[in-house]
Amino acid sequence: MSSAEPTPWALGLTLAAVSAVVVTGAVLGVYSVIAETSRLLAVLGVVVVCGGIAPSAWVWRRRPVLRWMGGGALIGLVIGLLVAVGYAATR
Repeated sequence: MSSAEPTPWALGLTLAAVSAVVVTGAVLGVYSVIAETSRLLAVLGVVVVCGGIAPSAWVWRRRPVLRWMGGGALIGLVIGLLVAVGYAATR
């Protein structure tokens, strides 16, 4: 018989969704501030932000509680980067 605790899917997915929304907002905030100067520079800034946060979020996936935040942060980084590139391409 296994004595491992059950995975808290509802709470974990909620935490992942909240962290994805927060990180996406932060990435798009960086883009919008820098885009007032240059769209290309703004995309470069978003890439630098994503490159700085992604390794930490990747390490978090091995921690019991932080794995949810790390997964959400990685999803938020990808969404934020794609939206920023889409904004830069259409404007």
